[in-house]
Amino acid sequence: MDQIQDVMSEHLVTVDPMTPVPDALARLRAQHVHHALVVHEGEMAGVVCSCDLEAAATDAAVCACFKPSYVFIEGEASSSEAADLMQRWGIGFLPVLGHDGQVVGVVTRRDLRARGLLPGERGVDLCAGCGKAHSLTPRVDESTPVFCRDCLEPNVLPSGFSYTIGGGD
Repeated sequence: MDQIQDVMSEHLVTVDPMTPVPDALARLRAQHVHHALVVHEGEMAGVVCSCDLEAAATDAAVCACFKPSYVFIEGEASSSEAADLMQRWGIGFLPVLGHDGQVVGVVTRRDLRARGLLPGERGVDLCAGCGKAHSLTPRVDESTPVFCRDCLEPNVLPSGFSYTIGGGD
């Protein structure tokens, strides 16, 4: 069984919460990554992804769009535990904590797919609707497919009309 150290990257891309959104986005693109750790005065404050930065106002700072509450994984964990956490929470990025509680690496959904620990399958770790891998719903059980935020956002419908995804008569 692969340990998280066998899969994780030790390349940590960080941004300060006061970094302007365009600068943070440029940094992620230059580093060829999708996520960055948000660090303030040496302490981890959260995580930001390029999708959040792209959706933010161009005159905003990272603090306006980052996720301050985030899921971590311990460095002694297995890669399959990382895959389970990602599916359970609908996330594609996990900071890896060392013995001292400091971030020592990161693991992504792509890293786990490359090791065969996630299938790259619609409804499992890709949106059942469009096939995207970002902003997924948590996977509550084996029979419930996952969807991305865009596929679940309600369409603008005339007053009195509604819709559902699947099920029903």
